[in-house]
Amino acid sequence: MKYERIVLIDDDADLVHVLTHRLANSGYVAEAFTDSREAVRFIRQAVPDLVIADIKMPGLNGFEVYDLIRKDVRTQHIPIIMLTGVNKAKEQVVSINEDHVYYVAKADGTQALIKTVQNALDFGQDQ
Repeated sequence: MKYERIVLIDDDADLVHVLTHRLANSGYVAEAFTDSREAVRFIRQAVPDLVIADIKMPGLNGFEVYDLIRKDVRTQHIPIIMLTGVNKAKEQVVSINEDHVYYVAKADGTQALIKTVQNALDFGQDQ
């Protein structure tokens, strides 16, 4: 069995703890970071299968993390899930574009995130 490696980036340490355990319980290997700059350095070295990043963070926000990942040829293929506090009906549901970016509202809970992780990884394997 292949274990997908996921990098989780959020400045909320309590949320990171909960999500890391939920991902592990779902069979994923999660590396968690509360410092987005440190996470980007790790991503460039380790090249994980998926990145989950909060949009609103100190240091590098989620969009800046996205830009750095996409500009590096070693990491530009990695699917990215952006966590958002926005809870609008159309935006909280999984959305995808040609850059393999998904959006999940934190209010949707861990089950929605795990489903999105599965979908993103499945989609990436089909490419």
